[in-house]
Order: sequence, then C-alpha cells, then structure tokens
Amino acid sequence: MIRRIFILIITSTNCLFGQKTIIKDSLSNIPIENVNLNFKNSGASSNENGVVDISLFDNDNVIEISHVSYNTKKIIKKKLGVPSIYQKKHLYFLQ
Repeated sequence: MIRRIFILIITSTNCLFGQKTIIKDSLSNIPIENVNLNFKNSGASSNENGVVDISLFDNDNVIEISHVSYNTKKIIKKKLGVPSIYQKKHLYFLQ
C-alpha cells in the first residue's frame, strides 16, 4: 500500500514540475545535444545530456524534432517515446 502511494506521488510530481525526455542517437544510444523541438512559435532545445523539457507543448501538438546531423521528424506529443526519443543520422554519399 505504501509503495503504491509513493509511486502515485512520484507520478503526480512529474506532472506538476514538468515533463522531460531524452533525445538519443538511434544506433549508439548516446544523448544528442542541441536538438530543436518546435511547434508554431513554441520551442525547446536539448541540453548537453540530451534532456529537453516538453511541458510547454500540448498533448495534441505536432512537434517537429530537428538537428543538423539527424533526420527531421514530426510527431504528436502524446505519442512521444518518453523517456527517450531516438533520432537517425543523415546519410551522405560522396561521388
């Protein structure tokens, strides 16, 4: 019973103080710094640990996730892979 209450408190605290996710490389599983998340005029960027606060977005917002070295993707906030979002690198072929 006490364990269930503790888990409920932890979950409630997360909702009150923000929602965070980590952006990681899909192959190496390493956090990615400076990933941009945007919806209309709202935006956020991941820190040096790949952590980004997504609480400013509503659940039905389509968020664009972009980084210069990775493919851009669009995803609805409620479908985000919390606690982690995985990005695939761009592939460049030189001729």
